[in-house]
Formats: sequence, structure tokens, C-alpha cells
Amino acid sequence: IHMTSATVAPEILDQLFYDELHRYELVDGVLEEKPMVSIYHSLLMLHLGRLLLNQLEELGKSDELWALGDLLAKIRDDHWRRPDIAVIKAEDAEPWKYVMPGHWPVLCVEIVSPPHQSVEELLDKCQLYHEQGVPHCGVLEPESRAAWMFDRGSERLWIPSDGRLTAGTTDLALKPADLWCGLHDKRGKS
Repeated sequence: IHMTSATVAPEILDQLFYDELHRYELVDGVLEEKPMVSIYHSLLMLHLGRLLLNQLEELGKSDELWALGDLLAKIRDDHWRRPDIAVIKAEDAEPWKYVMPGHWPVLCVEIVSPPHQSVEELLDKCQLYHEQGVPHCGVLEPESRAAWMFDRGSERLWIPSDGRLTAGTTDLALKPADLWCGLHDKRGKS
């Protein structure tokens, strides 16, 4: 993999790291604001994080793997991204270490925020994560309650609601139906 190195102005990095009002990603040296998440997107992030933490506890892996939300991950000097949810190795959780190349999450999950994002765009983002070493990526589309799993070196796989989202090297496996169960969308429907 060819990694480019670019000098990014300190004021751009300050905005990327420290802006308290906006969430940014740095894409090819250009600061891009991440779309504001819907209420349902936010609920889904919290619910998924809780499901992953509970499953890690049940598997006896909560000391070795952690589930985190909205972490900032460095792909290269001029390219930083924020997966909605990531599972990282606890040994990589020293301050800033887990966001650096070589200390990538073992699982990244992206949640579509319509109308600003598409499933295809987030599956392409997963490909970028794979190129950097992330073995497992998932994409969730809350409006249609659809899910995809995309493992490095494999095809993108649509997961039916009665199927399982699995991240093989972690032993994590969730049913999409469990993700949607009990959540209410922004119109108050479950």
C-alpha cells in the first residue's frame, strides 16, 4: 500500500481534534464536516455499543477488546476518518495510539445518515478501512433496517434480519433483528 505524506496546516488539525461543536474528517487534506446524526442514528449507536459491550463481557473478552463510539482514526497524514462504532484491542487504547496506522480497530461499523450518506458510500469507506488493516466492517441502514457485513478480502454481504453480523476474529456475532428491537425511529415507530 502506498501511503502519501502531506503537511497539514496546524489550524486544520486543531479544528479536526478540538472543535467541540462539529465532528470533522480529513479527506485528502480537506476538512469535511460529518453529517449531523439523526435521533435514530444516535440511539442506534448507543444501542449497538451496549450490545457489543455486553457480548464482549459474556465472551470474557471485555479486558482485551473495547467498543468505542466516534473515534478519530488516522489513515495517513492527510486522511483521518471517524467510524461510528469501533472495537479495538485494549492494548492499543493508550491515548492516541489506537487511531494511528498499525493500531487499527478489529471492527468498524458505519451507520447511514440519510440524506447525506448512502450505503454504497459507507461500503466504499469500509474498503478504505480494509486497505489499512481493519479486518471487519459493518454498515447499518436504519431507515430500511438493512445491514451489510464486509470482511477484508471478501465480498460485501447483505445480512437479512434473521441472519448474523459476525466479526470472526473477535467471536462477536449480532442478529440485525436485535439491533432494531425496541428502538424507535424519529417518527416514533418501532
